[in-house]
Amino acid sequence: RNLGSLLEHGLVSPLLLAAQDSIVYDSSAGNGMLLMGAVPENGIANELNPDRVAALKSLGHRTTQGDATEHVPERTPDRIIINPPFGKLDGKTWVIDGTKTDLIDHAIVMKTLSALPEDGKAVLIIAAKGFEQGAPKDDLRRGESYRNERTLYDHVYDGYNVTDHFSI
Repeated sequence: RNLGSLLEHGLVSPLLLAAQDSIVYDSSAGNGMLLMGAVPENGIANELNPDRVAALKSLGHRTTQGDATEHVPERTPDRIIINPPFGKLDGKTWVIDGTKTDLIDHAIVMKTLSALPEDGKAVLIIAAKGFEQGAPKDDLRRGESYRNERTLYDHVYDGYNVTDHFSI
């Protein structure tokens, strides 16, 4: 593959988003792979794991250690790019901007987006539902899977200008 074919298939769009000379924020940065296209001094990384925090700091990103469901960056980002951990945490729930969820990726997405200015851009990589067993669910079971997702999508579509959405 070459850069042209990658661009056509959208496989590097998150990195191109970060490659601009903008303030780029990843609230659950892990090892910083999604920030690798950002100018280091313009990268804002938040991570819970102390070893990863140290690694992110060594890359030159402004790094904090904190819970992404609560973290507010010190600088306002122009861009957000995240791939948060997903799933439920034993009875834990969050209320973010009036929306209740029991899924950590939804809580992180909603909290992180609250830092985005009106003219900002974001790429969100979140878990898809309905294919957990590697095969499509029947219509009834698929509807049950998406019921819990609806609060997130309502929050995002009602509060932000979504220009693209696709599932893989």
